[in-house]
Amino acid sequence: MNKEKTLWHNLKLEETFKILNSSKSGLSSQEAKKRQAKFGQNILATGKKFSLVALFFGQFKSALVYVLLIAAIVSLVFKEFVDAGVIFAAVILNVVIGFVQEKKANLSLEKLKSVVKPEALVLRDGKQVKILSQDLVAGDIVYLTAGDRVPADIRLFEVIDFKTNEAPLTGESWPQDKQIKILDKGAVLAERTNLALMGTLAVEGRASGVVVAIDNRTEIGKIASLLAETKEERTPLQKNLDNFAKNITKVIVAIVVLIFILGLLEGQDWLTMFSVAVALAVSAIPEGLVIGVTMILTLGIIFTNKHLLALDSQLFREVLTDPEIVRLTEIAFLCNNAQVANLNLAREDWEILGSPTEKALLLFGILNKHSQKLDKRFQRKQELPFDSRYKYMITRHSYDDKNDILFIKGAVEKVLQFSDHYLQHVNTQVLNSAKRKSFLQVSTDLSSDGLRVLAAAYKLIPRKTLDLAEYKIKPNDFVFAGLMALSDPLRPDTRATLQAALQAGIKTVIITGDNKFTAHKIANDLDLKVQVEDIIDGDDLLNFSDEELAKRITEIQVYARVTSADKLRIIKAWQDKGEVVAMTGDGVNDAPALKAADIGVVVASGSDVAKEVADVTQGTGPSEIRRKD
Repeated sequence: MNKEKTLWHNLKLEETFKILNSSKSGLSSQEAKKRQAKFGQNILATGKKFSLVALFFGQFKSALVYVLLIAAIVSLVFKEFVDAGVIFAAVILNVVIGFVQEKKANLSLEKLKSVVKPEALVLRDGKQVKILSQDLVAGDIVYLTAGDRVPADIRLFEVIDFKTNEAPLTGESWPQDKQIKILDKGAVLAERTNLALMGTLAVEGRASGVVVAIDNRTEIGKIASLLAETKEERTPLQKNLDNFAKNITKVIVAIVVLIFILGLLEGQDWLTMFSVAVALAVSAIPEGLVIGVTMILTLGIIFTNKHLLALDSQLFREVLTDPEIVRLTEIAFLCNNAQVANLNLAREDWEILGSPTEKALLLFGILNKHSQKLDKRFQRKQELPFDSRYKYMITRHSYDDKNDILFIKGAVEKVLQFSDHYLQHVNTQVLNSAKRKSFLQVSTDLSSDGLRVLAAAYKLIPRKTLDLAEYKIKPNDFVFAGLMALSDPLRPDTRATLQAALQAGIKTVIITGDNKFTAHKIANDLDLKVQVEDIIDGDDLLNFSDEELAKRITEIQVYARVTSADKLRIIKAWQDKGEVVAMTGDGVNDAPALKAADIGVVVASGSDVAKEVADVTQGTGPSEIRRKD
């Protein structure tokens, strides 16, 4: 039951229920208790809980700290109290800074638990009841409505205008339409539209389905497991300081032993020579090094705060010690939500609510100089909401004394199906087969450029027509008005920023959950000249052995359709090459890679989990300056 390798999106509902030993009638309370006793509660396990005491004393595990502590103890023995005090102060300061950094990183696992809805509406004993989400078991029937946080991974069997926002999990910014059809085995996570995934948010409609995975067997649970297993890399400066401490210790010991032996050979008293040797060793230890480095890093933080970044002092250990940073740029970091440029037209205080698609269309209408006159003339009277089964929506507006006007908006092929004429300037023309194909080709071309394409059409109906809900739409009945293409535009400063990075010797790699064509379009917009066939996707990575990836890692510039595990693997491959790696991201799915990277960069609008593991918080605008606590 509930095997991790089961492809739930590729199974018929009958097969799903058979594997889960359940049905649309749900489970009995007794059966649910048996399953919970066997499989456990629906709680994300975040591994061994960290102890603050253990975390604090763990900061002393450093070669340089060991050397300094020995020097401090020897100074006390020889009553050099000032030296001992300075050394102890340097050690404590270094330990406190490290403790604060790692405490924040460990809290990230706890943040993952907050994505789980505390209650769920289920079918138990033939009745709909609310239970704690932690008491869900595989086979439970769950009901979801707009505003609900999905409490487990659920195979849907009934949907009504149901959409979920999966951006934190998959990186897709568009609310995803859900359906119940069987999908191909190779469908990536973002394409598994017959599943509602734990931690995602229902934004429209309602649905019901059967629980197929709980706790760490869910998709977000797998990310939690990755996060728990991912060790935070020691920074380049920490590694260099440890190597320095080991090397200087070897040199000091060699010199001290040599002086001690030479003294004895010349007839000096062994106790006197021992005192001289110890004093020499203590004086040779650079106890001011830790304080000096800490002061430099602090000044660096103050300086860099003027340049939009909220920084962990730990980050500066990398930034100031190694200029050859490999920056992995996540598409979610580069893009804003769908929008129209130049919106600072005295409306910058507006807060537009709704999906990215609706916001973009609304703002486009606002920019029309005649929008207020049009709104007044064509007053909305009715609306038939978007339905994922039909892929369109219709609104009814007043037109004149005798007629109303219907506007339809939706999938291009659907709107064309309803149209028999098209609008050319101010006249209508017959929509023949050739013209229909040309519109479809334009739509295909726009889609291949990474744009989301919608179509619109209109028709007049008598005012006395029945209620819109009862009105039957007929094929070849509308006038096709045109296509609308929407995009997630690059941030205005992105191209210049990446070009500056390249000029500074920073290798730039794009990692995205989008398909190859969208990734190709974005790469070209950034002047990164790559061919579609050179882009590596998740399936390609799956077929790469670690050895093959290590050989090709420096050649690959763009990755598409990648998972959390893929991102982590890419980071590790670069680090194995000896590179210092910076990773940018914003979602829960980015957290393991952000944690593993030498430098984790998260945008200000990113998820709490991503912010907890990241070293840097990137501001959202040129005037924003924020500092991590």
